[in-house]
Amino acid sequence: MIGIDGGSTTTKALIASSSTMEIIAEICIDTDGKPLEAAQEIFREIQNTYNEKLEILGVTYTGSSGQFYHRLFTDFTKQMTVTLQI
Repeated sequence: MIGIDGGSTTTKALIASSSTMEIIAEICIDTDGKPLEAAQEIFREIQNTYNEKLEILGVTYTGSSGQFYHRLFTDFTKQMTVTLQI
């Protein structure tokens, strides 16, 4: 599970195990008003940090970029089962 708080100046993400709710990662990056680039950077951070396969079962989002992330992740998850090879 991934939770993203997309703000205009920073974007924070939390990744947790869906079975145990154990926190796997916490990420905070500068957004600089660019929510797409912020989301891409979050996934790069995950890829660079963890050398394992994560199956993403859900994404939640809030903050000033919440509507953007809703469109981004809703469209993406309609097309395929989301599996992130990291």
